[in-house]
Amino acid sequence: MIRRKKPVHKEPSEINVFDNPEERSEYVRTKFRRLVRKLINIHILLKGSQIKIRKEMGESFGIELKKSTKDVRLSFDPSQFKAASNTYGGVTKRAKQVLWKDPSKRTEDDIGVLMEVMYRLPFFAKYSLKIKRDLAKILWFDQFEKGRTIIKQDDPGSRMYFVISGTVSLHMTETDPRTGIKNIRHLRDVSSGSMFGELALIRNITRTYTAVCKVLRTRWEADWKARLNFIKQSEHFKDWPEEKIIQCADHSELREYGDNKVIFGDENSLTNEVFFIKKGKALMVKKITLVRNKSPYLRPALFLPEMKGADAQKFMDKSYGKQLRSTRQEKHFVTVMTLYPDNYFGVGEDLTDTHVISKGKTECVVINSAAYSINNKTDTLKELTERRQAELPSTRELYHRFETNRRWMEYKKKLVEEIVKRKNIPNNTTISDIPSSLMLEPRIPDNLLI
Repeated sequence: MIRRKKPVHKEPSEINVFDNPEERSEYVRTKFRRLVRKLINIHILLKGSQIKIRKEMGESFGIELKKSTKDVRLSFDPSQFKAASNTYGGVTKRAKQVLWKDPSKRTEDDIGVLMEVMYRLPFFAKYSLKIKRDLAKILWFDQFEKGRTIIKQDDPGSRMYFVISGTVSLHMTETDPRTGIKNIRHLRDVSSGSMFGELALIRNITRTYTAVCKVLRTRWEADWKARLNFIKQSEHFKDWPEEKIIQCADHSELREYGDNKVIFGDENSLTNEVFFIKKGKALMVKKITLVRNKSPYLRPALFLPEMKGADAQKFMDKSYGKQLRSTRQEKHFVTVMTLYPDNYFGVGEDLTDTHVISKGKTECVVINSAAYSINNKTDTLKELTERRQAELPSTRELYHRFETNRRWMEYKKKLVEEIVKRKNIPNNTTISDIPSSLMLEPRIPDNLLI
């Protein structure tokens, strides 16, 4: 520590009076030499202090200084005055280590480090020095990855949060008392230098909103815009006003399905969800029960249980080949139709024993069926149901389609087998056997050219 020396007041008799200019010049030079020596000593003292601070802070200033011969000790901890590694809102590595430490084990030096952090953050400016010291004893540091939920609506509020860096999105989920539909409403974005969660902590109530990282908000907006654009371009909503389309997008959801995944099925009435194909395609497949009768003399036949030929007892009671006859029931899946983008299903059509299965990667916009009632569009939903039901074939039509396809597959199989059997027959055909008309290059007549 450098102490200031008290000035010495000379008596009037001790005041120097120079009659000779040379004596006065020598006196001035002596005083100047003393002043220079003092400055050199101060400079050496500052160098020693600077070297000690550098060692304690663990960083280099880029200047090579000579060590002082004196052992200089400071009366303060220079780490408490270390600059943040970042600009406004940054937290040093030392401060993070203190914040991760158990509050009951924090020392006065640790509290001093946190005080320095709080002095730089604007949301602590309104607190007194005593409150800041109390906060320094209980503050905790945490990091959340992208898309992480920090607090959830309706959870008890036991903490409040100060945002050091990044952005947090706050949104509230509201339930319509009439329909039970849940709507997500964005409240605001909290950026660095702000805080949230204090209301539930102070009033000892549950959380009134959910806080998530900003990236989740961005994804939600992109997902909502994709649904909105699809609904606007769909022919099934071309008569809807803009306001009702936006409300319908709020009650919708975008779902993705991998290859060969069941999307919907086995329903015979209106459910809570209506599906629209956005990308990809899907197959509507129905399960039908058939009776297979196998005879030793005839081709195996398949019948619907209600058909005449499906009478198992009558078939088995025939007198010839009775021991070689057999009958059994089989389950078969028949493709009803292929659904492409902007096609829909789940509007209340009869899909008993029928399932919609994705063919490759498929995206569907799923709209809550109550949205039609809210927007006074129940007649539109009824029209969609009647139109889809009229397009669905009956079980008998599916059976005939299945039987036709089965016969065609059998014919192709026999044809391939016959061709394979004939492949060893020698081929004596030569080039001269080919008609010349087939060997000529196709050409457009000149009179047809313009």
